[in-house]
Amino acid sequence: MNPIEKILSQELARLRTNPIPEREKERARYRALSAFRSAKNATIPQKSSSFLWAVSLAAAAIIVVGVLTATLHSPILPKSDKNSAFFSEIEKLFAGRLVAAIREGDSLSFELSGARTELPADQRIVLTFRKNGQLIEVYTYSGREVCLDLNGSQVCATPLIRSDGSVMLVTNAAVLEGSASSEIKGFQVSMDRLQKTSS
Repeated sequence: MNPIEKILSQELARLRTNPIPEREKERARYRALSAFRSAKNATIPQKSSSFLWAVSLAAAAIIVVGVLTATLHSPILPKSDKNSAFFSEIEKLFAGRLVAAIREGDSLSFELSGARTELPADQRIVLTFRKNGQLIEVYTYSGREVCLDLNGSQVCATPLIRSDGSVMLVTNAAVLEGSASSEIKGFQVSMDRLQKTSS
């Protein structure tokens, strides 16, 4: 296994994606070589396995970036639908292991459980923390404790869906209702239930 193939395999294993089918690898190689051939005065590099793997890796990276960009920045959906669609995509990636997905700016981190558990789609919640233009979104489930860093302070909170459908947030210092005046460590907190998007 050459170094590029090893790196690609490690990255795909980390993302828990299916291996790239040989047919897709061949199509990426063909497109890359076709582009080289069509350029004026272009020289076609000799076919070496490392060159072909580099082209395949570049094609795979472009596809992954395109899918993530489309998922994270879909301008045509209302905010709640975008949140539901985003959460559904994350659930597919980490089926049964997702505790929380935390999005802060362009950064995305995950809390995963060791054991697979299926949670009902009606238990999905998004917590939004806002302070001076800083935005942190936490996608999780009712009853799952999530810990995050709010400007140097470690805060652990458990969102809960009440019988009337409203959301409350239980921290070690307070119980917050889903009102606009909820605040933790100077951050305005909003809590919303998310509906399952139709696939």
